[in-house]
Amino acid sequence: MPKSNKRLSTRRRNEIAAKESKLFLENMQRNAQISNTLINSECSKSSENVNLGKESESLSIESYSQHLNFDSVHVKSAFSFKDQLKNWALINKINNIQLNTLLLLLIENGHPELPKDARTLLETPRSVPLQHLEGGTFCHFGLEIGLQQHLLHHSLQPGIKLRLQFNIDGLPIGNSSVKQFWPILCLVSNVDPPPVFIVSLFEGNHKPENVNHLLESFVNELKYLIENKVKIKDLEYDVDIESFICDAPAKAYIKGIVCHGGYNACSKCTVHGVFDNNMIYLETNSPLRTDESFRSRKYLNHHKQFSILENLPIDMIKAFPLDYMHVVCLGVVKKMISIWHGKPGNGKLRASSLKNLNIKLTKCHRWLPSEIGRRVSEITYYKKWKATEFRTFLLYTGPLCLKFILSPSYFKHFMTLSIAIRILVSPTSNSAMISYAKELLMYFVNNFAKLYGRNNMTYNIHNLIHLSDDVKMFGCLDKFSAFVFENYLGKIKSLLRCGPRSLQQVYKRHQELREIYSGKKRRIPANCAKFSNFMLSKNRGNNIAMLKSFAIVKILSINNITQTITAIEAKRAEQPFYNKPTDLGIFHIGLLEFHNCAVVKEYQYSEVIAKMVMIPYFENKFVFLPLCHTTDF
Repeated sequence: MPKSNKRLSTRRRNEIAAKESKLFLENMQRNAQISNTLINSECSKSSENVNLGKESESLSIESYSQHLNFDSVHVKSAFSFKDQLKNWALINKINNIQLNTLLLLLIENGHPELPKDARTLLETPRSVPLQHLEGGTFCHFGLEIGLQQHLLHHSLQPGIKLRLQFNIDGLPIGNSSVKQFWPILCLVSNVDPPPVFIVSLFEGNHKPENVNHLLESFVNELKYLIENKVKIKDLEYDVDIESFICDAPAKAYIKGIVCHGGYNACSKCTVHGVFDNNMIYLETNSPLRTDESFRSRKYLNHHKQFSILENLPIDMIKAFPLDYMHVVCLGVVKKMISIWHGKPGNGKLRASSLKNLNIKLTKCHRWLPSEIGRRVSEITYYKKWKATEFRTFLLYTGPLCLKFILSPSYFKHFMTLSIAIRILVSPTSNSAMISYAKELLMYFVNNFAKLYGRNNMTYNIHNLIHLSDDVKMFGCLDKFSAFVFENYLGKIKSLLRCGPRSLQQVYKRHQELREIYSGKKRRIPANCAKFSNFMLSKNRGNNIAMLKSFAIVKILSINNITQTITAIEAKRAEQPFYNKPTDLGIFHIGLLEFHNCAVVKEYQYSEVIAKMVMIPYFENKFVFLPLCHTTDF
């Protein structure tokens, strides 16, 4: 319902809802594909012939269920009219007042089989299993139930061990409310696509003072599943805890350790902080913490309270990797940009330099591929940037736009971080490259104080020296990042309809969406080529690819029938784009140009190994660099 209707009386809102429902009914009756003949025959035709409106393909039920990560729930091949109506209401977030009015209209117009109440149609639970914790209410959705529901239609290999990642974080319910959620989320990392679901949810004005009250139900059930396995489709599967992925405050909270502003805050090593207007960490070679030293309380100043997580069979150090979304994107990159804007420290840029940087960033927008969903806005508004914008700036637009903005020493320093993170993000980096990334990050940290000032050697800067160790253990950075969990937190908020009883609303919407049915799949447009983890087309931003021969080509046309692309090959420039801290050519980053006399050739899909990002540099030259997650070399 529009925001302007919020202050209207209930009677007036019902009148508006009735009009909207009547219009919907008339539109449905005009649609030939949902005729009475089709309804009375109980959908004897294929479900592909059923269309609830002009936008049904772009707003398919499957796309919505995937948006909420309920993509692995029950799927029906044929729909009854009742099921279609239920799915329509869930997709469009129709509230109960509107749906009740629509149901009455439908019953009066030839559909007496429908229920009179929206709660019956949507199968809304009558009660919510709430528990009262200090400062709020708590609901345990269930880990075993979540695994069974979300893996029911996955093709699981017999005997596979389910590797679970968990995320615990605070989530403000509204901008004008002190209420907050503290969800416990689970992700099955070795299943494709990896489902995310809620295990437990707490609502209150603040988090529980004793973390063990929040974790108790979760830990007890997890211990039970580790000992007794989980049963899915009559087969039993072992459960293994892979990691807990949290930001610094949440990690300190659930582990019962000193938070990131303390003297002994580092969760990876025993570095002792120094207070100089703020807490800084200067040492880079302190002894590493171990599970044994953690459990024996060898370093008492690191601990605040006992955590019930210690009852689980995990390594209390290695099972809590650093999350690069918070450490690198929202931490290090944001700090550097803030210093360029005049925050305390060395390296402030002139206003004219920042203006030129804004102009360059704006020009880059239209050249970015569709996989980069959020375009980087002007750097003046960096305080409002999301983590994905900082990531795009670090890996793609920053190396090009900063080259003649920063002084050589500062630009080399920035490129050191950019190349190191590019290596650690790549799923194909070997152990030698990961070790090289560690050297680059060590160089970055050791020189940060010289360039930006001693007072800026904060918690996130220090943690860069430990990042590559987690990559060696868990895989590339995106394998254990909080991005997927942060996306799901936003989807939890989207389940709310009004202010009161937020936890009950989330539980009921969650239960309603369990049985959402799959609709028509989105089709790939005829002029697009779909690969395993990227898409190519002839449009700008999506038309540059690298072949097995390492040639860079610009796509002119695509033929999905013959699985071929027609393209012209670009000529690589002789001079490198940049050669510090190393020759960027080994990372397939450089300059190229296109000639009008270039020969048009045809290539098979199988020859493509990566999608490339190409951004204008000067004259007719372009900077090219691989889209990180698409590389296959």
